[in-house]
Amino acid sequence: MTDVAANNGKKTFLFLQGPVGGFFPGLAEAHEVDGHRALKINLCVGDWLFWRRKGAINFRKSPDKWPTFIRDLYKRQGITNIVLLGEQRWYHQQAIAIAEEMGVHVTVTDFGYIRPDWITLEEKAMNGGSLLTRDPEEIRKIARQIGDHDYDRGLKYHSKFWSMALPDIAYNIAAQILWFLYPHYRTHQKYNVAATYVGTLGRIATAKSRALRAEKIIQDMGEKPDSEPVFLLPLQMETDFQLRAYSHFSSMQDVLEDVVASFARSAPKAATLIVKLHPYDPNIQNFTRHCKRIASQNGVSDRVHFIDGGNGDRLIQHCAGTITVNSTMGLGALMLICPVFVMAICNYRVEGLVAMDDLDGFWNKPEPVNTELRDSFVETLIASSLIRGLFYDQPGLDNAIKEAKWRLLND
Repeated sequence: MTDVAANNGKKTFLFLQGPVGGFFPGLAEAHEVDGHRALKINLCVGDWLFWRRKGAINFRKSPDKWPTFIRDLYKRQGITNIVLLGEQRWYHQQAIAIAEEMGVHVTVTDFGYIRPDWITLEEKAMNGGSLLTRDPEEIRKIARQIGDHDYDRGLKYHSKFWSMALPDIAYNIAAQILWFLYPHYRTHQKYNVAATYVGTLGRIATAKSRALRAEKIIQDMGEKPDSEPVFLLPLQMETDFQLRAYSHFSSMQDVLEDVVASFARSAPKAATLIVKLHPYDPNIQNFTRHCKRIASQNGVSDRVHFIDGGNGDRLIQHCAGTITVNSTMGLGALMLICPVFVMAICNYRVEGLVAMDDLDGFWNKPEPVNTELRDSFVETLIASSLIRGLFYDQPGLDNAIKEAKWRLLND
């Protein structure tokens, strides 16, 4: 591999698949200004569409040629760092494994653990695979060493839905229509792109009516006395790699089965369970129907409500507890001092921070949030794994590029 010191401290960055838009190209340009090199591998037409600059390398061979190709590229181009979106896409898994063998530094990015205007930027893996310690005393120790940075937790940058949606549509439609330009591309998508967009458009068309119904239920939940506790199950997207790679569940339908059965078996008779669809889920699985069926089978149809829309934070503020597989919404609930039960591996699955042993018991005695440990965890998380900014809209994009550049050059 290239010796960075021997090259006057200059690095060669290789970008794989990333957020659709200007984040990776902008980050590449920022590095090149300081004399570093930036290359990009295009695996499909969508990748090519959003990298309209120098340094592109097109991979059009069959997937079985990928490991040899990437190993040779690391060696031939003297790659010092790879940067990619998520570690669980097939191409990325292979690239990371070989990078670790060859001493290439791996940085993974995605939407932030804290939403909406933070971005995750982490070494090797995220969330369930994160290198962040899960030991509560070690977390406290790190937080003390960091000191109180007084991070601005308020919303600093605003992102628009269509700023994300339109590039995503362009990326996927281009990859579908011009598939023959990269005929062997192995997609990470779980569902057909057309079906996904049809489902999404259907949700957009009915968004107002769904939101009104959801807000009415949220309002009703806020009027319940403490003797009638409300619990929340926020659904994750079926395509979420945190669900697919870091849990034993094959689908959110399986999660619904387990949680509703436990609720029927053990929750107080006056308790209510709210099941909330992920805001970006195209609902191809028709979770509305699944939720009604599962609640009926368990005899709790009158106590389980499904909502599609509404303000999640306001709902959490009315809840006695939140149950999640490993969603970042669990961390959001902790921020709002709502007890959380975690069903799978994630970076905030820390003893004393969340419940993780007995869901049947959680319904009756959710442990209060340890705010001191939570604050220590958040301090550690921000310092090690997050940057402030957005993938799409300005000025958040510029700040994200600036902070990512500094992190990549100083880690």
